[in-house]
Amino acid sequence: EESKKVYSWLSAVGNRFLVSNNSIGNDAGATQRLLNKHDAFESETENVYMMSGQLFSQAEKMADSGECSREMIETETAKLKAAVHQFAARLDDRREIILHAFEFYQKTETLNTELKKLNRPIPKER
Repeated sequence: EESKKVYSWLSAVGNRFLVSNNSIGNDAGATQRLLNKHDAFESETENVYMMSGQLFSQAEKMADSGECSREMIETETAKLKAAVHQFAARLDDRREIILHAFEFYQKTETLNTELKKLNRPIPKER
């Protein structure tokens, strides 16, 4: 039952976030706002990771006690772990893309500032 909640969250909330938040912004300020939004979502995601960890512990206890088939528990646990790890990797990739975009925009702004300095008219000597 709890594993269904994790799967449901990953597909409904997690994947929806990744699909609908695919912009990198168009300047450093916009990208910083996207990064802040991503950070807030990662904080929310920590609850899902924690719930998953608890499920993995419970599954191990159930397998050790013989309450359920070890093979069945290990199969289901492996599926859930794979789904969680795949989502976490996608979320990390998204963070990296935003960070690279932010660096790019910062460097572009710095370069533009320097170019404007170079394009100023040279003062004539008197």
